[in-house]
Amino acid sequence: MTLVLRISQFLGYFPRSLNSSRILPRKYKWIRFLYFIPILFHCLLVAVNIFMVAISIKMQRQEIHSPKNPGTASASVQVSFVTTMKATCHIFTTVYIKVAILLKGAQLSKFCSEFEELVTSSNQLVVHNFKKKCENRFHPKFWMELFAWMIACTVFIGDMWDVFLLNENRSAARRSISLFTIVIPATLGYLHSIFPLMLGHYLNRYLEILQRLRESPAILVQLRMQIYSQMRQNVNLFMRIFGTSVVIDIAHSIGRVIFSAYFLAESSDRLIPSERGHVADAGTILWYSYLVFMICKKGSQVRNLSEDVIEKLEDDAKSEFILGRDQKGSKSDNPKLKQILVQTDYFNVDLGLIAPIVGTVTTNLIVLIQFKKGS
Repeated sequence: MTLVLRISQFLGYFPRSLNSSRILPRKYKWIRFLYFIPILFHCLLVAVNIFMVAISIKMQRQEIHSPKNPGTASASVQVSFVTTMKATCHIFTTVYIKVAILLKGAQLSKFCSEFEELVTSSNQLVVHNFKKKCENRFHPKFWMELFAWMIACTVFIGDMWDVFLLNENRSAARRSISLFTIVIPATLGYLHSIFPLMLGHYLNRYLEILQRLRESPAILVQLRMQIYSQMRQNVNLFMRIFGTSVVIDIAHSIGRVIFSAYFLAESSDRLIPSERGHVADAGTILWYSYLVFMICKKGSQVRNLSEDVIEKLEDDAKSEFILGRDQKGSKSDNPKLKQILVQTDYFNVDLGLIAPIVGTVTTNLIVLIQFKKGS
């Protein structure tokens, strides 16, 4: 299941080779710089976009205060404020996460090497448990999620650009504002949703390893304990690399839901509502809500499965000791296993986040609606 990593690599979220064991000859060392090109291109695009936003806002202010457009200043300022906040959310999130991952290149290389070792070790459980195929039972659903991402990006981005290109009735200032504060930032935001899917790819592998540990024969106690400890260390390294990025990504998804819900509520007050806009906003709310739910659910599954594995390993270790098969001859020689948590510096990533997120979305949506009514 390297397709999601290939896409992430192309978009700048995975700036390294997918084959960590491959050693390039000295004359081909320059190839590693190719992985930095998507990030450099993204930063250049963002810099140009910010510059053009400043110019476009200046042009729009001149148009608003023109004698030909009396009484439009208040409404235009309100719309500009909300769209600028939304664009800032997209730009900050995409730039921060890509640069943060790039700066942790050494840790990322170490993580990938250890992750491949972990997968190789877990495959030994499949060899011993010959009834199980060497495959990931979570991949079929993940394929559907990745396919849904492709469809969602194609539909939402295509619809956005179609509306922008076909609407020629706007002035140059309004078209420029629309392009640089709505279309381009939102395009970056939709493409960014590959990041939680990349995280989901690794969490699925962890879940599969935990399932194998739970289902393996009781005679493999030492091997299973070793793999479990190895996995716990790898998860901790995974969260040291991506932990803050996960926080920023969840905040970005919440922001997407809030702004889309606001635009959906705001469009109902228009004399001529846009059906395409309603569908796009509703689809965006559903998609980003699902991404947050998906990551939180996988975090809860990792926590619960690890607890089950610990209980089973401890029971099997006791049985080994009682039956006299423990070669070390002491029950205390088995290390104390700790639960695996998908944990950031700010919170645990699990379903316990859903209730606070719903409250945050509701509160901020009410504030935005009141802001609109007050102006």
